[in-house]
Amino acid sequence: MKSLLFFATLSLYLMVTLAVSQPPRQLTRWVEGNEVKDDEIYEYNGSYALVIGMTEYRYHQRLPGAKTDADEVAKVLKEHGFVVDVQYDLDSDNLESTIRNWVNKYGYEGKRRLLLYYAGHGHTMKVPDGRDPGYIVPTDAPDPAKNPVLFQQKAINMSTLRDYASKITTRHSLFVFDSCFSGVVNRSGGQSLPPVIQRALSNPARQFITAGTDGQGVPDVSLFREHFVAGLRGAADTERDGFITATELYRYLDTKVTNLTNSAQTPTYGKIENENMRFGDMVFPLTLNTAATSEDQAWAATQAKNSIADYNIFLSTYPNSKYKDAAYTGFRTASLKAVDEKRAAAANIGLVPTAPTVDIVFRSPAAVPKPIEFSTRETSSSGVLTPTVTLRRNAIVEELGDGVTMTLVDIPSGSFSMGGEHASQKPIRQVTVGGFFMGVHEVTRRQWQAVANMTKEKVDLPKDPSQSLSSEKLPKANITWEQAREFCERLARKTGRRYGLPSEAEWEYAARAGKTTVFAFGPKITVDLANFDAAVDSIDGMNGMSRKRPIEVGELGFANAWGLYDMHGNVAEWCEDGWIKNYDKAAPNSLPREANGIEKVIRGGSYKLGASSVCSACRAPAELADESIGFRVVMRSPVLSENP
Repeated sequence: MKSLLFFATLSLYLMVTLAVSQPPRQLTRWVEGNEVKDDEIYEYNGSYALVIGMTEYRYHQRLPGAKTDADEVAKVLKEHGFVVDVQYDLDSDNLESTIRNWVNKYGYEGKRRLLLYYAGHGHTMKVPDGRDPGYIVPTDAPDPAKNPVLFQQKAINMSTLRDYASKITTRHSLFVFDSCFSGVVNRSGGQSLPPVIQRALSNPARQFITAGTDGQGVPDVSLFREHFVAGLRGAADTERDGFITATELYRYLDTKVTNLTNSAQTPTYGKIENENMRFGDMVFPLTLNTAATSEDQAWAATQAKNSIADYNIFLSTYPNSKYKDAAYTGFRTASLKAVDEKRAAAANIGLVPTAPTVDIVFRSPAAVPKPIEFSTRETSSSGVLTPTVTLRRNAIVEELGDGVTMTLVDIPSGSFSMGGEHASQKPIRQVTVGGFFMGVHEVTRRQWQAVANMTKEKVDLPKDPSQSLSSEKLPKANITWEQAREFCERLARKTGRRYGLPSEAEWEYAARAGKTTVFAFGPKITVDLANFDAAVDSIDGMNGMSRKRPIEVGELGFANAWGLYDMHGNVAEWCEDGWIKNYDKAAPNSLPREANGIEKVIRGGSYKLGASSVCSACRAPAELADESIGFRVVMRSPVLSENP
């Protein structure tokens, strides 16, 4: 076993170019009207990587696999056009100086990618002041159990590496660690940073991926490295568009490594918490092996495959090809064909196909978040309300047409203890969640009507018969899980962004808003804060009235600490997950869980239920539409920083 720190995203996606003379590649391509467009803001003008393999340790277990890891990673990065500097077996003086000199040489120029990959021992040490800093271990560092003082003097603290990452001024950087690891890089304010950063390609990014978490053994023969390499060779292209983002790469690694090790090794993802760096995402365009394939052969193969991804790969490999115009035409035709096939698939299951649209967006233009204000309160252990507090968070406003909008607030990434006291909420486990945007309200009747008028994807959406102004802000209820997902798909088609239902892990994480109490407002809840049946005995020991009906979203005026209204009560909310009776064998990530049955998870309880059924951890199964079940949406697409 090795404590291998795959530190391959050293705050800069250390970009490596296949050939120094190769021109910058276009990284975004889409159809607008009848024209194919490229977005030049995603170009890189240099890619540089530092790959470190640590094998020959004096006082720690020898790691022969680290050299193989470094060699294989260097090879795949060269395939992606990186200029790669490979270093082996560095002592304390040379390890830090090598990183410092590399950052000074490549880290201060414009549109570059930087990627640092570290394969070697990593260590987490508890120190007297209560912190648990992480270290990468040079070859001459002593055993920390025998000489902790000298170990701290020789090992490289992750805060030092984070400082280097913060100083870098190039666009994107990525640090990757193939090891069991914990420390400053993947912690902020004492909380674990997320596995996923779902943000824009165009803004600065300082990203980190580790092979596992603190206390997990990582084998010297690294599954993590194996799938890191496979991912960059195309397996991580989950969007099937010819590009791989760091977010896609992490998700691929998380799925593969977690499943293959039965959750014994769970990769993590993190970033530097800087407002101007939190929205970026490194991009790896897929290219062809030009040494083995001539341009003519590549073009013939591209025409034969005739897919969006293959045209993107050809244009990334040969940006000035004599076949460039034909490749753009092929890309547009393949894009329209993909829409036709989707419509045909809908028709095959009895749905009415509709005419394809011309506007097809891949890697859609990013939204721009702006701050919104909201009010919140807390409750004491006796149920007494604290004074109102006004908070601010970033949010985006989505235009649905005809003056109808939907506001979604930025939910930060992090980790939390998921679950509660009921048998269905156990075992309580630590779950890591990536950042996303969530609707501040349950979807309203007016919003439903606007989306129901959009082009059908799979199923019909019933039009809301109520036209009274007083009811437009009521939550849309009495809809099926399939109809809620159809709403998200139509919204995604209109906006070009990735909309969906939240996983129940995302839902609970957002509902808690950083709190560990039963409710987001504290240990108790009152009818001043939520619409639930307070006329029944409940866990909060307080009785009160029951409104016996849903109320307009946000009517009570108080959101949780992250700006989300009505997460407790009003109407229950569909989640993406299938119903499983408890959390046995549940993974420590926020992905939705699939189940064999037709029941789906609903969260948050409703106006019909007492306080014991509307808590943050409360969950229940549902199969059919009901007047007390609605939903809210999440968006996982790139956004732009307000201050790029």
